[in-house]
Amino acid sequence: MELGFAAVAESLAYEFESLRSSTVIKVLTECVEEFPNNGPHFIEQAARARLLGYAPPTLAPAWPSHAPDALDVSLHDNELAHEVELTAGLMVAANESSTRLAVEEIDHLLGVGRSPIPHQR
Repeated sequence: MELGFAAVAESLAYEFESLRSSTVIKVLTECVEEFPNNGPHFIEQAARARLLGYAPPTLAPAWPSHAPDALDVSLHDNELAHEVELTAGLMVAANESSTRLAVEEIDHLLGVGRSPIPHQR
């Protein structure tokens, strides 16, 4: 794991201190393998979204806060975390494509199959 990802692993291990370090490393490694062309920031966000599924629902931020932070987008909803992960994947694919994504490509990225539209009579 390169130095940038080592720092990400350390940050996530601190943030998710209720989880085993091996779980954090496993999830981070899976994200690196799944998104090999993305940088540490993207990988960190993808891993964070997945780790929220492992964390207890009462997970508090690892940093002290005196007032609500408008930029705090911590997710405690597993379905929402999954949707964010899918959206991030779509954004990356759209950004890397020089043309519009075909409906089939979008369906593949979302992990859904298109069913044929029944003929109306």
